[in-house]
Amino acid sequence: MPQLSVRVDHQPTLQLPWEVFRGHLLDQSQTRSTRLFEAWSVQLEPALMGESDPLLCVLIDWESKRLYVVRSILVHGHEAYEDDDRTIKTREVRKGQRELVGSLPLDESLDEAGFRRLLNVTLKRAVLGTSRLPITSIESPLPAFSLGKFAYLGEETPESDDALTGSEALLDWGLSVNLSTWERAKRLETLLRCTSVEGVSWLAVQFFDRTAAAGWRPDELPKVIRSLFNGVALSPMTGFSENLVALLCSWTRCDALGPAPVIELVGYLLRHLVRHLTAFNLEIFHHLGANYPDAPLLDSLLGAYVRLINAHPDEFADRAGDDESRQKLKRLRRRALRQAWYVRREYQGLPVPDEPSSPGENLRVLPQPWQRIPEEQFLYRDERSRELFVDVAAEELLSEFGWHLLRSSVRDLRDRVELRELGTGLFLDRPLGVFKRPAEIDRTVLLSYVTFSRTIAKERLDRLSEWGLIPMDRELEELKVMLEDSYFERGVSVADYPNESRPGVVCLEDASKAAPDVRFLKTTRSSLDDFLGQYDLSALDEVDHAIAERLRTDDHILLIRPPNASPDVALLRAYDREGNCLMEFGVARRADGEVALTEVAGIEYIEGGLVARCPHRTAEGASEATPEPVLAVNFV
Repeated sequence: MPQLSVRVDHQPTLQLPWEVFRGHLLDQSQTRSTRLFEAWSVQLEPALMGESDPLLCVLIDWESKRLYVVRSILVHGHEAYEDDDRTIKTREVRKGQRELVGSLPLDESLDEAGFRRLLNVTLKRAVLGTSRLPITSIESPLPAFSLGKFAYLGEETPESDDALTGSEALLDWGLSVNLSTWERAKRLETLLRCTSVEGVSWLAVQFFDRTAAAGWRPDELPKVIRSLFNGVALSPMTGFSENLVALLCSWTRCDALGPAPVIELVGYLLRHLVRHLTAFNLEIFHHLGANYPDAPLLDSLLGAYVRLINAHPDEFADRAGDDESRQKLKRLRRRALRQAWYVRREYQGLPVPDEPSSPGENLRVLPQPWQRIPEEQFLYRDERSRELFVDVAAEELLSEFGWHLLRSSVRDLRDRVELRELGTGLFLDRPLGVFKRPAEIDRTVLLSYVTFSRTIAKERLDRLSEWGLIPMDRELEELKVMLEDSYFERGVSVADYPNESRPGVVCLEDASKAAPDVRFLKTTRSSLDDFLGQYDLSALDEVDHAIAERLRTDDHILLIRPPNASPDVALLRAYDREGNCLMEFGVARRADGEVALTEVAGIEYIEGGLVARCPHRTAEGASEATPEPVLAVNFV
């Protein structure tokens, strides 16, 4: 492929077809409305797939005083045409699909620094996608980014108008500034996407050395990898997964890091990948397993983990003299082996399409060697000729010591924390999206939940028994009796929610498809921080600082839509570990009584903010005389 360059054009006036319907920027064939903009466009030269539309556009509508960020994706679409006999027909064509990423007001509501920051955020979302779990096209990265051909680094650019070209240039400059963990993760992801598999060993050494020279501490690298993993989109399948695993393996040979941190990292990635596949399994979700990029990643990570086990057995097996914390650490490491090996064995032989994809992604035009998947492979498993994990059976992965360790990890199930992990998943919800209309794009905050299902745990115990890993029927029954303990009944049950889902949007109700007894245990700390960061908590601090501080710091908060409750009464409730309600959040309505969502920089908020209610204060009579605090939106 020829060397790519970036061209930026400015047009003082540009008239475009323009109509937004429920968040979607309509195709020019679907609207007669137009609007006049001042425009800046970004284009790759030569175009990656021969597209004529720019990758990105920044459009200013001076009349309405609003700035818009739009991107274009080349897709396999349809157009109408008139046949020779004057019959209107349709035919498949390649066309640019415009997507509205976000907008900013051009008024006094934002100062210059805030405006620049939010524009920077919106442009990054245009390149990287608007969600860490892509469901719709706008939530997915630009193909040029996924293929390692284009990235946007932000305002912190070299003193030059030229674009950075190649991983060497990014290493020379892009790691030397003061970056957040998320920014660092995206820089590393960019490097992994634009580096060939042959260059990963070089990248591993260079990245480690240059980050150290830039002032990064060795203990910051695991945080970067975890952030990268939690926010990466694996489709379309590229060499990214293999490069990530190769990078981690290379770091085991780094004297300043050593194998232990890499063991922790690979174990973390395996455990959380299994939680995702426990919730969104390949039998029901992911278009009946058609979109399966998690499976090859799990296979690569498990292979690397097995090699680490064989090379460093004392890091996994209990030894005389291990104190309690060391035993707990090793149990956690064995958990990763047990959970990952189980899922790989469970999906062994599962029919899948030729490549992981979804019907929506299959519409995107990609360069060679990527091919479109026949539609029948999405709809019917019988039309799929490929099977997962048949090259090497799960039973052949492990050495004699590996089998010993796997059996030890099954014996660990006598610990109720380990037994709970057998049925633990990770589900998602956009709680503020309940005010959305059908088919409307949902840009509200995404919350993730650690869940548990007794049904899934029992099914997995039965499988482990069938595979000979729980050899005695008595042991199996004892573990099932343990599952009946009240310890496994904490949280909010999905059975209490109406069995309704929101097409095209993740929601709590999806959990009922995985098992009827899924229970939501807690909101992940990172997604809770995302939610709290969108609103100003200072008003809550004045009313109940202790509760506000718990929301900010407690790792066992469940912030969830209450089942069978109207959003007018309580949109969200925050529970502590014991199930006590700490706080209720309602919505601040407009003067006309309506709930309005406002979008800034591609993120939607409750326009009037949230109303906070402390139930224990109401019980004590305190809130009778004290107005309920309103948490205003915090855009910047």
